[in-house]
Amino acid sequence: MQLKDKSALLRYLKSQRLMGLATFDKKPWICTVYYAVDKDFCLYFVSSPKSKHCQDIEKNNEVSC
Repeated sequence: MQLKDKSALLRYLKSQRLMGLATFDKKPWICTVYYAVDKDFCLYFVSSPKSKHCQDIEKNNEVSC
């Protein structure tokens, strides 16, 4: 990906606040979370460890956003 494309993508991600977070345990699960993104494209969200999606991530850390 070219630098201008990466910059445009990062600007877009920073302009948004919500994302769909899809996890899987025995069945697929999707929820909406508030997020932040850093310059390296790492996405961060805060949620209760007791939430379904956090419990799923502990069992299987492969997620889709």
